[in-house]
Amino acid sequence: MFRKWTVVVSFFIALLCNGAAMGQYFLFRNNDKVAIDISFAISNQELNKELFFNVLKVKNTDASASTFVVDFTAPSGWQIIGEISREITLAAYDSILIPIRIAVPKEAKGEVAYSIIATIKDRSGNVVKNEYCYVKIPKSKDLSVRFLDRYIFISSNETKSEFRLQCKNNGNQAEQLYFNMESGRGLVFARSYAQNLSSDINLPPFTDTIISFPVIMNVSDKQLSQGFFAVNVKASTQDTSFRSTVWFKQLASVSRNIIDASDKALVVDLSAQGLFNDQVPTNYSLYMAGGLALTEEDRLYYSYRNRSSSSRDDFLKYSFSYLGYVNNYFDVKAGDFITNYEIDVIGRGVDFQTHLRSLSFRSSFAKNQYTNDTHAGADVSYAIYDAVSLNVGAGHTKQGISAAEQFVGYGGVALRIGRYQKIQGRASISDVDYAAINQGHKQAMGLTLGYALTLPKYSFSVMGRSYPSDYVGYNRGRSTASLNMDYSVNKDNSLRLTGNYEYYNPRLIGVSDFLPSRFYRTSRVHLNFMHKATASFSVYNELGYDEASSDNFSSLEPNSYFGVKTYSDKVGMRINFRELLFSMSPSFTIGYGDVYSYSNLYFGTPLSQFAPKRSIYQVLSLLLVGNGWGSMFSYYNGPRNLFENYINFYASKNTRYLRVTPYLDKFIYKDILKLRLQLAYSNNIVAGSTSTTVTGYLTYFLPRDWWLYFQSVYAMQSKKENGSEAQSKYSTVYFEAGVHKEFNWQQPNRKFYNLEMEFFKDLNGNKRKDENEPGIRDVLVQLEYVGDTLKKNNSLSYNGETLSDQYGNVKFINIPRGTYRLQYDAVGKDLGAFSKDQDTPFIALVANTTLELPFVEKNKVFGKIVLNRSKLSALGKVDMSNVRISAKDSQGRIYSTLTNADGYFILYAPVTDNYNVTVSNVYTENFDLRQGSYLVHFNGYKQFEVNFVFDEKIRTINFTKSGLESNLAGGVLEIRRTNLRGVVKDVVSLKPVTAKINIINKKNNQIIASITSNRSTGEYGVSFAAANDYAVEVVADGYWYYSASLDIQQVTTFEDVSKDYTLTAITIGASLELKNLTFDSKSSELTPEGVAEITRLVGMLKENPTVKIQIQGHCDDLEALDNPAIGDARARNVARYLVERGFSKFETKNMGNTVPVAPNDTEENRRINRRVDIVVTNK
Repeated sequence: MFRKWTVVVSFFIALLCNGAAMGQYFLFRNNDKVAIDISFAISNQELNKELFFNVLKVKNTDASASTFVVDFTAPSGWQIIGEISREITLAAYDSILIPIRIAVPKEAKGEVAYSIIATIKDRSGNVVKNEYCYVKIPKSKDLSVRFLDRYIFISSNETKSEFRLQCKNNGNQAEQLYFNMESGRGLVFARSYAQNLSSDINLPPFTDTIISFPVIMNVSDKQLSQGFFAVNVKASTQDTSFRSTVWFKQLASVSRNIIDASDKALVVDLSAQGLFNDQVPTNYSLYMAGGLALTEEDRLYYSYRNRSSSSRDDFLKYSFSYLGYVNNYFDVKAGDFITNYEIDVIGRGVDFQTHLRSLSFRSSFAKNQYTNDTHAGADVSYAIYDAVSLNVGAGHTKQGISAAEQFVGYGGVALRIGRYQKIQGRASISDVDYAAINQGHKQAMGLTLGYALTLPKYSFSVMGRSYPSDYVGYNRGRSTASLNMDYSVNKDNSLRLTGNYEYYNPRLIGVSDFLPSRFYRTSRVHLNFMHKATASFSVYNELGYDEASSDNFSSLEPNSYFGVKTYSDKVGMRINFRELLFSMSPSFTIGYGDVYSYSNLYFGTPLSQFAPKRSIYQVLSLLLVGNGWGSMFSYYNGPRNLFENYINFYASKNTRYLRVTPYLDKFIYKDILKLRLQLAYSNNIVAGSTSTTVTGYLTYFLPRDWWLYFQSVYAMQSKKENGSEAQSKYSTVYFEAGVHKEFNWQQPNRKFYNLEMEFFKDLNGNKRKDENEPGIRDVLVQLEYVGDTLKKNNSLSYNGETLSDQYGNVKFINIPRGTYRLQYDAVGKDLGAFSKDQDTPFIALVANTTLELPFVEKNKVFGKIVLNRSKLSALGKVDMSNVRISAKDSQGRIYSTLTNADGYFILYAPVTDNYNVTVSNVYTENFDLRQGSYLVHFNGYKQFEVNFVFDEKIRTINFTKSGLESNLAGGVLEIRRTNLRGVVKDVVSLKPVTAKINIINKKNNQIIASITSNRSTGEYGVSFAAANDYAVEVVADGYWYYSASLDIQQVTTFEDVSKDYTLTAITIGASLELKNLTFDSKSSELTPEGVAEITRLVGMLKENPTVKIQIQGHCDDLEALDNPAIGDARARNVARYLVERGFSKFETKNMGNTVPVAPNDTEENRRINRRVDIVVTNK
């Protein structure tokens, strides 16, 4: 019984449980399938903007209503605007359009297929269907490479530095950047210790990185004076390349002005020559020179040097000395001098010169103390502009021994034809009295002609002169012709052709008669080709033909001469090892000589056998030049010139010798002890003779312009005796010592002073250097001479630059008195949060001066621009860069900075009580600024944060009934906007300019949009509602403002317009074209656009109160026929408008139709010519 009930209960319980489960199944089961069809209006999009828009069409294909969920999924970082998920109920066979907007991040990569996914889910969350819209971002390239510092200065005590490159990849694809760099002489790269370096980096998209390249500078003292040293950088990608140069310069903290000897009162040099010589007494030589400035324009100068000290007459009679006086008009000198008037004027006398504009005159008279010859001469030159110059002169000599007289007269002209050609000619006549040898007078005439042509790639010159044997001037018995041609094939290849001919046959005078004449003739034609393979390596080849002949050999028979022709080929190269500061120039020459004329008698004796008429020679040479050292090695084998061929022909003696000439010229102890050594070694291998000369020169530089020097010369010669192997040797030793002193006494009109500066961190703000305040190193100081207000005319000037040492000190020594413009800036990394207190633009140097120049600690104001965007915003990305943040202190001084691309800013300003920090609201059209200024009190703190918040404006659109109907019929209401972008540059240097760009409504002269261009790049971008009556004005400090009509015939909803503007600096002679300042035909009345233009011009002129302008009125060709004075009326109307608004520094000028800016062939062009221009005449 119990078992039976147990079975029944168990069955009931099982039935109950199963029924509950089945009941739950029937209660919640929904076998209805969601029958939904979805599709995107555009299934594939190529997106070139930062906003994705599409429409999803959803249709219920079932006969009953359906409820479902639509989800949208976007790639990572993409922001869906609006709801991501929504539940929708659609009636049977109904459909709906769902718009979707997605903000695409700037970092989206190009050439990548992204997908937007629409997902249909039932109410249980089960995925029913997915639909894809594929989005492709086009490839965009925006790569920039720039130097953070284009000019880098290094202390003379250091050798290591670096330059940095900022590499920005704002494109949407990774870029592989390859660097190829080459440094100039004196610089090597620390990574390779060579002058070439290659490197590459990978730049991911939307990255900004800084790369440093360390360099090592190794230059000599001589190279220091050569200025900047370059590193050329080429950065390239697969399809783009950048080239630029960074410049290094090594500077000392002390700059010494080298005073010219003529500006020093006295320079003394005393030397003892021939020391330690028992056979010859020591010779003492004294040299003195200097000048004395008497007045502003008058100066005395003098010089004295004795050649010997063996007798009393050596100190005065046989010395070389003179005393002179010079001013702005003439120069007269009495004493010893040497000059030339076709014949030499040598001796002691008077020399006078004067220069009066285009006319110059010189006259001299002298008597030679050794020969008693007397000389005189005069010369006059006159220049007619730059095209013609004339010259006439004469010279006269009377010999003291023979009483023979010589006279020379000459005249010449030089003509310049255009820019490239020049012709010159000169004729001379001479007369000689040969009474001493009973030959009477001999007259002769000579002529010189020349022509030169110089073009960019080609130059040509030819010169010829002919003077007979009886001519007594410098060219006596000389006839020559020369030809020079240079052709630059390209930057790496050049050709040079040179040709010379000379025939020399002077009159030889004996004791009682003329001597037989002797001649010497040479001809030379050489062609040189040079190829520059790299900046450090070049090769050349020179082909030559040389001919020489002469009868000036005593061994020849009468009426015969010896002559030889030579054909040669020279090959050489030049290699520059820049990293070692060393260059090498090897060359090899092979030549072939042919004796074409000779005498069969040798000292009157017939010779049956001679050496071969033909010979071959070789020359091997090597030139080495290093930093303060060098050497020349030469090996000669075979006869090369006329004399060597003569010896080889008649005496059968070949020529073979070796020459070595090394030298050393360096400071061996700091800049105090300098050594110059030179060795000259020559070995005649055939003759068995050698010659060795060693010269040493040691200079010890002492303070106050003293220095001591010691010179020694050792010479040794060895020679084989004739017919034996024995050698004879000869040697000599020479010693010389001296002392040199320069006296820089102050003169009434020649004063020199020292200027010292100390740059320091002013920790306590008292503007004085206290003991605990550190100096600032690497402050670049530039000193520019302006003038001496105490003198009307001053030939002295000085410009110099230094770099402060580790203590912040610089020093300028021996600077002329006067006014200097001082500029200094910290170029090192030691500055921190300090900046210079204020500029000291001018210094009046009238005594030795020390300046303490403080750098004050700056407060830091930082923050960002915050844009509160509406969820339904359609503005897209808003540029937050280049928004100006300004801080004004209680004294009215303003400091400003610009925000970066993310809206962040940092502003440093000197310590003071408080600042009023303001922002320039450039978002007026679309945003409201919550608070535009903050009063900042630091209260002992060094930093303060300020954030400026902008709230996007809420916009409403009201549709009229008819407008609504038309827009519903047409689709969507169109609101046109213009995006104006471009670059502002300086018109001359094309460098970026920080300028304010204003968009102006010409109807009411109101500014509707404004933006400030980027300080580094000059770029700007501004967006505004499109219209046709707009003008643009561009305003920058120190530049004339620019304005023009903004004629944009916009038909699309959004239009990107690119316009670059160039600004003209306010300089004398600069012309400001006011493009809206035009006039109606035959009218001088100002148009509304012209009035607005002049109104803005007045504001600019008032900001520059020292500027004076010329108002130039113009007219077109038709107006000039009826009323040529209308240009003057237009200028006067503009002038009247300026005067009424408080500006009167001007003059007016009628230009008529003489300066058109467009052809007068159409009415539009004539309207452009009916204008007024403004020209700056004084700053």
